[in-house]
Amino acid sequence: MFVSKWLSQRSTRRLLALILGAIALLTVLRLAMGFLPQHPPTGSSFKSLEAIPVRAQQVQVGFYGLNIYELDISNDTYRLDAYVWFRWKGEIDPIADLEFANAVEDWGMTQKPGYEKPQKQPDGSWYQILRIEGRFVQPFSLSRYPLDQQHLSMTLENSIYTAKDLVYVADTKDSGYADTLSIQGWDITGWKSYNLLHSYPSNFGLSEPETSPYSAVRFEIVVARPINYFIWKLLLPLIIVLASGWGGATTTPKLRRITDCNSRNSLTNNCLSATVLLRSGTRNGLFGAVG
Repeated sequence: MFVSKWLSQRSTRRLLALILGAIALLTVLRLAMGFLPQHPPTGSSFKSLEAIPVRAQQVQVGFYGLNIYELDISNDTYRLDAYVWFRWKGEIDPIADLEFANAVEDWGMTQKPGYEKPQKQPDGSWYQILRIEGRFVQPFSLSRYPLDQQHLSMTLENSIYTAKDLVYVADTKDSGYADTLSIQGWDITGWKSYNLLHSYPSNFGLSEPETSPYSAVRFEIVVARPINYFIWKLLLPLIIVLASGWGGATTTPKLRRITDCNSRNSLTNNCLSATVLLRSGTRNGLFGAVG
């Protein structure tokens, strides 16, 4: 009875309306942030390659994505199947000491060369192509969920030669991904490449540490959640729940022709239960493996 009288007061209804208005305003601001450009986090150990050292052997690296699957938000990993090719002039073999910096499970990583030996091209350069497949780690940013973008990256570098001897440069002309590439629950919005320098804050036990950074190249496939996912699975159910709860809490008994206190409160309780279930379903969709 006390709750029923409290809810029937005009001042109480105004207070609840203000609270709901504040929630709606915060929701709108949150959505506006989701539409702003999102940039992947960059580690301080990686810096952009501004100029190629004069004496360094230059290697063009190309990338062509074929399949992406087992995208796991909870573990920050995904599996990639792609072609990676190399074209160079010089005595250093850029593939012999190649390292995929963000690969995990090295025992499960496959690198199948297209040729038994690098092929010499008419212009005097050497060419080799690899079919690679493996699991890669990618720290996912969920600050703008459910309108977030993710950058599925693959970073490679040489584990022996530093940038003063060997430099990888992305082949932006022929790189890309297959038109059949798709990821369940995501839209592919494009791809990017970066020419980088990787500096390690350790000398790895050497008495004379190597001060020159290592050359690295990074390829990224950019994916985003479909807007329809947000509208139909999150926004619309939330609006229905809030509207029902607002109606149950603010409408007077005379307007609703409800005089029983238990019946009056049951709608609000059901809305709270629906909110909990909606949150649980959202969490399962967020941290469940997708792809």
